[in-house]
Amino acid sequence: MTARWASRLWRALGYVPITVGLVVATSALFLWGGVTDTAVDVSLVTFLNPLWYMLSMVVHDGWAHFSGNMVLFVPFGVLLTWLTSNRHVALVVGVSHGLSNVVWVGTVVGPAIGSSAAAFGVMAAALVRAVGIALQRQSVETRQTAIVATIVPLLGGLFAIAVAAGASPIAHFAHFFAFLFGGATEAIYVLSTPETTERSIPVDVGR
Repeated sequence: MTARWASRLWRALGYVPITVGLVVATSALFLWGGVTDTAVDVSLVTFLNPLWYMLSMVVHDGWAHFSGNMVLFVPFGVLLTWLTSNRHVALVVGVSHGLSNVVWVGTVVGPAIGSSAAAFGVMAAALVRAVGIALQRQSVETRQTAIVATIVPLLGGLFAIAVAAGASPIAHFAHFFAFLFGGATEAIYVLSTPETTERSIPVDVGR
């Protein structure tokens, strides 16, 4: 009996969004300590430091910037945690923020800061995973078509916003690439292992 309850407790703890909480808490601590974009040394040394491409995720322009990102990041991050695992969310966050930051720095003079790239990445991943779960009994081709039909219109909208914004201080193209990388990363999991997920999902879920 004790072993059974311990197992249930361990499984329940897996639903606690630890990765999301760490990003939120670290970002808030940085802001509380006065570490904002104005404190960032924008130099070649900064851009050549691999740590910058991850630490920039927890640096924000102010509390308004922070709260705006968290409104998007937290709900989708929690949802993706419930559908997968904290480790999986960390992977999606790292890939979407890191790669989009590399693209941004490679094309724009200036730093890309904030958790918005991670937010768009986990949003895309959560949508792809939800489609995969809803259609887990269907063929790979059906799931692939549904994922494309879900993600491509949103990608088109983000691209249009980025083009229309022009020289906006908001890194819209970074959002576009983060959404692309997050969705692509999740699609690899959903399409390659349709019946094997990190969290056991009943085939009749939602019914």
